[in-house]
Amino acid sequence: MVELRVLGTVSLVTTDRRDVVSVLGQPRRLALLAYLAVATPRGPHRRDTLLAMFWPELNQPRARAALRQSLYVLRSALGPDVVATQGNEVVSLDCSAIRCDAVEFDRALKDGSWQAALDLYQGDLLEGFFISGVPEFEQWQDLTRRRLRDGAFHSALALVEQAERSGDLATAAIHARRAVRLGPDDESVLRRLVILLERLGDRAGALAAYEQFARRLATDYEAEPAAETQELVTAVRTREQSAAAPDRQPCLAPIAREAFRRTRKSPFRSTLVLGGALSAAVVAALLL
Repeated sequence: MVELRVLGTVSLVTTDRRDVVSVLGQPRRLALLAYLAVATPRGPHRRDTLLAMFWPELNQPRARAALRQSLYVLRSALGPDVVATQGNEVVSLDCSAIRCDAVEFDRALKDGSWQAALDLYQGDLLEGFFISGVPEFEQWQDLTRRRLRDGAFHSALALVEQAERSGDLATAAIHARRAVRLGPDDESVLRRLVILLERLGDRAGALAAYEQFARRLATDYEAEPAAETQELVTAVRTREQSAAAPDRQPCLAPIAREAFRRTRKSPFRSTLVLGGALSAAVVAALLL
């Protein structure tokens, strides 16, 4: 069995300890293997498609020779059963001979196994990997990378929902932090994290999360957080400053309620059925 990891640092291991340097050390061979394993819909790929993607600079005879050589190296390094061909026009991988973390990740998403999906997602697809002169592969890599990252993002949100419903706010906050890292431009998730940390009494953590978000927004986009985010954080900061005087602590329930109302209307909610948000009664009691 061959194990291919493409989420995060690339890893290629065979049970019989074959030498895989010939694959890992040659970017096009590694890119070809990753594409055959991860591309959807999964199954056989036409040789003409592979030729156009990986050897666009070569004429047809030379491109076919390059593909034959690459397939020969893959078989030699991974075993004869890993790469399958059907005639002269179709190439595929034998799924019973190779395991790929991205394939298992997609399966976990389909099954709704959110924690298993996040455990598999150790980083972006082919993190740090770059190959020049193959624009079609680069485009595929970018699109697939975003798709997989979105899947991890929604998995984290699903786990936030589950933890909140069970009353485990500490675990919800852990997953919310992961969601913020996976979807750094989704301000509604940042607000959700701030509220969770405030409810846990970690106002310093809530303010730190906001400051980090605000700095990145200013650096990357020359922008500032939305008014509702600033209003929420101002209330948290005021509460932090007045913590020593309980009789003067402000009521943040209306602000939190509005933040959650906007969060529930955010676009990402429509892409995944997540089993409900906090009830109005819980939010009304928030931070009191």
